[in-house]
Amino acid sequence: MALTVAVITEALLPGGAKILRGTFTLDSNYVTGGETMDLSDYLKSSVVPTVICGNDGGYVLEHDQGTAAAGKVIAYYNDVNASTNAALVAVAQNADLSAINSTFVAVGQAY
Repeated sequence: MALTVAVITEALLPGGAKILRGTFTLDSNYVTGGETMDLSDYLKSSVVPTVICGNDGGYVLEHDQGTAAAGKVIAYYNDVNASTNAALVAVAQNADLSAINSTFVAVGQAY
């Protein structure tokens, strides 16, 4: 499923770029590998935007740098109960992350 995006502000930049600031909410059925973040209503859909995600609820959220229409937000957490100190762990399939509401800033090509 896709996450829900709310753009708060958008502005055109020199050279045909656009910057967006907004929030997004993950859903109750997280898909391993990330949830789709569709910004194609605001940015040229075939171009890869730069997206910086805030973090919420103890999760680290990362945009995978896919296109504006098909980029994904991936959620990670620190498994403090693991027997070894490891890097962050991807959230499991079907996890309920609907309480996660985070901010983002995106820069991409305007139409």
